[in-house]
Amino acid sequence: MVFCRKHGKARERFVAFEGTSTGRRFLACAEQGADNCGFVEWVDPYWPILMQIALLKLWQMYEDVKA
Repeated sequence: MVFCRKHGKARERFVAFEGTSTGRRFLACAEQGADNCGFVEWVDPYWPILMQIALLKLWQMYEDVKA
């Protein structure tokens, strides 16, 4: 188990849902509110560049439809 150095709490696992990191998993500080230290450690490597470009295009299409 991995712990946050500042708070001593187990880090939580999340999945990114925005931009070129969509779908990548990461660990982050479990502390809620203003005292969150902002620690983030990526579990998955960066997507290949073509995948990042495709994700950016999809997000832009999504934003265009929302507007």
